Amino acid sequence: MKTILLPCDFSSLALNAIEYGAEIARHTHAKLILFHVYTGSVDDGVKKQCLENLKKIEADLTTRHGEGLEVQSRCKNGVFLNEINNFCENQQVDLIVMGMKGSGYLREKFMGNTTTSVIDKVNCSVMIIGEDVKYRGITKIAFACDYEDQSYKTILTDLIDFAHLFHSPVYILNVVPETEAPVLLSKQVENYKFDRILEGIEHSFHQVQNEDLIDGINEFVEDHAIDLVVMIPKMHSMIENIFNDSNTKRMAFHAKVPLLSLHETREDF
Repeated sequence: MKTILLPCDFSSLALNAIEYGAEIARHTHAKLILFHVYTGSVDDGVKKQCLENLKKIEADLTTRHGEGLEVQSRCKNGVFLNEINNFCENQQVDLIVMGMKGSGYLREKFMGNTTTSVIDKVNCSVMIIGEDVKYRGITKIAFACDYEDQSYKTILTDLIDFAHLFHSPVYILNVVPETEAPVLLSKQVENYKFDRILEGIEHSFHQVQNEDLIDGINEFVEDHAIDLVVMIPKMHSMIENIFNDSNTKRMAFHAKVPLLSLHETREDF
């Protein structure tokens, strides 16, 4: 991991995510880029003020984390999603770290959310930091999946990198309805595939029976003191359920630990 992008709108939510990103960079020796997009004006004075504000954050990070932390600031005029997508493609960004509200959101508050748009549209993995999440290390990682259509390999690169960088075991979690058998033969076959791709990384397989996906993840996070939840959007319904299911918006696990959304880059095992 060489470059981490930190979108910044100068809100407390963004500043909290920036601090989390700085901790990751400090442990991985990655370069940080503070990134702000403004709209509606091409006045050089606006850009100058934005850069000055970013430089203040940059200086504060350097003061608190040391001169060894490499931080840069960028300010662009345009549409946020377009600018961040262009920047990631041109600068080879490895990870985006950004904030998102934690729990209690209704569907209309998720729709159009900047963070979910980045997950959906930008060609990069995204780490979502809840407003109350503070860095406490990444000693245990839970990879939540449903074993469906697991014909990917390079998509797990970021998960593997985090496991190696932080020497973290990976808990592969499958949440199933209470009516489903605890262990299915088809899942045992998929376990063998994960054994191959996670070779050299401590990992284990777990199944939680719960009718509610989020409750099942919450339960596992609490019972196993998980520090990071990893999921893959679009390849299965799990993230779609979290972002689109109007009946369940209890993002409790998100309020406690970060959520890493891996970008979908498919490749056969």
